[in-house]
Amino acid sequence: MKKFLKWCRLVCCLWYKVLYAYFAFLLKYSRHPERYPLSERYARVRGLIVDVCRHLRIELKVQGIEYFLDREDGTLLCGNHIAVSDVLLILCLSEKPISFVGKKEVKKIPVVGRCLKAIDGLFLDRSDPRQAIYLFREADKRMKEEGLSYVIFPEGTRAKGKNKGKTLPFHPGSFKIAYRNKGPIVLYAGMGTDRLLSGDLDKRHYCQLSFFPPLTYEQYHELSTVEFAEKAHGIIEQEANRLREEDKKYYLANRQKQKLPALPKGIGMHYAK
Repeated sequence: MKKFLKWCRLVCCLWYKVLYAYFAFLLKYSRHPERYPLSERYARVRGLIVDVCRHLRIELKVQGIEYFLDREDGTLLCGNHIAVSDVLLILCLSEKPISFVGKKEVKKIPVVGRCLKAIDGLFLDRSDPRQAIYLFREADKRMKEEGLSYVIFPEGTRAKGKNKGKTLPFHPGSFKIAYRNKGPIVLYAGMGTDRLLSGDLDKRHYCQLSFFPPLTYEQYHELSTVEFAEKAHGIIEQEANRLREEDKKYYLANRQKQKLPALPKGIGMHYAK
């Protein structure tokens, strides 16, 4: 019931904006992205995401934000995967174009799939190794020619059931994009995005992101992708566990029951001190 009420509130607040965006630009951008500059496509999609985030009551705490905002062109970002709404925070934070590598099922999610296709998102069929080779080549091309950075979730899926909250093992193949492109890798850990579209009716949703300094090709190329996957998993898992403890303290203090002040126009999230 709570989830139904939450979705009703979001629909009432956003239906006209989403409907307008869908027919005004999402359809044409997702069907024929090559006809429009990436800067144009990204700015309009991000504008829609910012509008959505304004209604999700997000209080965001970010550490190492400079490693994210000042990233080099063609950077691969790798983080733990909590929920589909992980992409909202990344897009809302970055005025500079950034896109995602996701599983093919994401394409079928209404609006979300269109948004990702519109900003050059890539969709991986994990059952088809040949398609993965093509995808890595396409990512390499876009990273070199357009300077586009990509976010990938090396777990391949979200932790569910008894594994919920855990950082699942990383797939070594996820890092082949960076090895092929010889570009930097930025690791990051996140927490709290699973609540954004959940059934709770809290007055604020506490989310956290923690970015690590970029790793250059010279720092990781001597490691195999298997070795690097294990190393990256250890770093992100440790940080995710720390963020989880902060998250518990926030909710034990009942901070989520405090109403957030009004946001200035154009800002999608409050930032925790």
